[in-house]
Amino acid sequence: MLNSDVALELGVSMSTMHRKARELGLRKCNEFNDINAYAIRRRSSIAQRCKPNSGWFKKGVHACPEKEFVKGHPPLTGEKETARLRKMSETRRRLIDSERVRMKYGLPRQTRIKLK
Repeated sequence: MLNSDVALELGVSMSTMHRKARELGLRKCNEFNDINAYAIRRRSSIAQRCKPNSGWFKKGVHACPEKEFVKGHPPLTGEKETARLRKMSETRRRLIDSERVRMKYGLPRQTRIKLK
């Protein structure tokens, strides 16, 4: 008996079936999967044909048009925030450069930054 059949018999949704099975620690045995593999593949192929997955976004459709970047718009961050981000970027770049030098000369690392 498949989950959908059990859910229909009990009058609950598939989500409820899956949640309760997980709570109880239930799993399907390999024999069940082997026996019902054809039926499971057939059902999933029918479902895929009925409602194909065309992806998250449609081509040319934007998720949030009002927040979309338009030429001439002011930046989202102010001057102070921009300066702070620039300083953080420069500090990180210097730290990476010093780690590369330490790696080049075989000195022990001072950070956990992974470098190639």
